[in-house]
Amino acid sequence: MRIVNTIPHPFFVVEIFFYAEKYTLKIKFRGLEQSYPIPTEHLDATVKALNDPGYDFYTEASVAFKTMQTTLVDMLKTFDSGNFEEEEII
Repeated sequence: MRIVNTIPHPFFVVEIFFYAEKYTLKIKFRGLEQSYPIPTEHLDATVKALNDPGYDFYTEASVAFKTMQTTLVDMLKTFDSGNFEEEEII
């Protein structure tokens, strides 16, 4: 797997990977990661849209990260007596 594009964003790490003739968008934030397959025919349009930091996708990804963070913290609390604190996600 190799990175073929890194897209600047003020909060997220946004990278596009290529492996086995397929593209994957990976968006990372505070140790969490979301991955999305990108059809080859939509690669250019996807990159163009992702270069806009105000793109609605980022708002939706932020909501998903918040849910993931809450789920992770809740799971970790079951292993410990609650010594984990939830970080605020912007």
